[in-house]
Amino acid sequence: MKMPTGIRLTNEDLQLSLYAFFDRYCEKLSWVPKTIEQYRRYIRMIDHVLGSPPFEEIDEPTVQEAVQKVRMSSKRKSGFSDQTLEMMVGIFRDLCRFAERCSDGLYFDVCANQKWRVPQAAEKKPLAQRTKADIARERKAQIRRATRLPRSLTLLQEQHLVRQLTRHYARRGSYMALALMLYLGLRPSECLGLTFGDIRPLYGHEDQIRCIYVYKQRKQDEAVDYRLKTHNAYRILPIPSELDALLRQREKGMRTRLDGDISEYPIVCKDTKWSTPCKRRTALELCAGLLRKEFKDEEVIADLTAEMNRDTAFEEKDITSYLLRRNFATAMISVCGMEEDELQYLMGHEILDEQEVRSDFTDADFLARIWRKMNRRVLREDIPDEEKPIIVDQGECVAEGRSTMVVEVAEECFQDGNEAVVLDLWNELPGDFISVRPNEQGDAREDDITIDASYEPVQPQKADRIDIAQDYCAAVQRVRNSSRKKKHTEAVG
Repeated sequence: MKMPTGIRLTNEDLQLSLYAFFDRYCEKLSWVPKTIEQYRRYIRMIDHVLGSPPFEEIDEPTVQEAVQKVRMSSKRKSGFSDQTLEMMVGIFRDLCRFAERCSDGLYFDVCANQKWRVPQAAEKKPLAQRTKADIARERKAQIRRATRLPRSLTLLQEQHLVRQLTRHYARRGSYMALALMLYLGLRPSECLGLTFGDIRPLYGHEDQIRCIYVYKQRKQDEAVDYRLKTHNAYRILPIPSELDALLRQREKGMRTRLDGDISEYPIVCKDTKWSTPCKRRTALELCAGLLRKEFKDEEVIADLTAEMNRDTAFEEKDITSYLLRRNFATAMISVCGMEEDELQYLMGHEILDEQEVRSDFTDADFLARIWRKMNRRVLREDIPDEEKPIIVDQGECVAEGRSTMVVEVAEECFQDGNEAVVLDLWNELPGDFISVRPNEQGDAREDDITIDASYEPVQPQKADRIDIAQDYCAAVQRVRNSSRKKKHTEAVG
């Protein structure tokens, strides 16, 4: 199938059902009319069995299961052949490749992500049937896999991920899952449970350092759960400057679009639906799709999934989470110079040093020292200056607390038939006078620039103070009580 050019899919396209998505773009995929009609019948049957969910929420195992149901419900005496069933799944694969190619980061091929999502069980002969030659070959293959397994990302791969992140995070909240896993080593469920109210300034360093309180999670698409994976997972993490700059820009962009307090809004949301948490599968597919482009050797991924499935020592069974958390640990040790006990705290693992008390790691001075170490890791050189206007979206600029500013309007703002650029100026002090003075440059004529301004005073937005320290302590206490009760029950039994 020849991939078309000049097509750009939107979020609305990805929300279409499988049949509606096929019907809209089938003629763009270089299929002949007779083939299109045949494929249309197959896709209609599959979509009917699936119940017409959005295209972006469908994966290959679901389609394969639907195809088998189509086969059983067929009124043909001979049913559908295996070749026909494989053709049905192949149509879905082609649509997935097309969606990834033309969505500009909105969608990643779930079929290509399969090796990143499902650990592959290694097939072994029974022990009685294994010869010395078999054992020697297995040992040699194990050594080869161990030397090929990716232990961390290269600096170039990290920079590629950050470049994609800074390109899309303003429009797609799901990219914040990548940011939190890359910069803080959080588990996916921990990322999905965070809200903007969980971000608090560090006592004694309020003007410089902010922290994230990790005390709840969201598994799959369930409600918020205050029981984390282990009692060591409850932690307060200082936010490195690069990640903090992204979060502050998200917050400012949301305040220009939303009224009132944003503390209850999830950090990892469903694209521009600010109040809707992102689904776990969507976040992992996005991260897997970006990593897949960095690790092009699929044999390496197959070896890693087999090793993760074989070795019970792996705490993380999702390859995406494993790679990003291991990469974070590697960067903290090699680049930032973290001590072993400091890394154990950041990762949410048990602190092995018996002389260390876990409460010592929530001390403000300790967190400030950790923050300074974390900032040794530099992945971006274009961290925005807080004194300058922040570009939230194309053709849109927000400035807070300043009466004057300079905005450069690029030619890209007038693409896609746009004849005007709207500058939304918002000031925390409504009484201040705002002056807008256009200054044309180059070959622009004076009559090319016109101003149509409207003045709508806005009262300063003051969010209520949120005391999440109490919730944090209560969640830790519940886990401790549960652990003590369990130990007491075992002792009595």
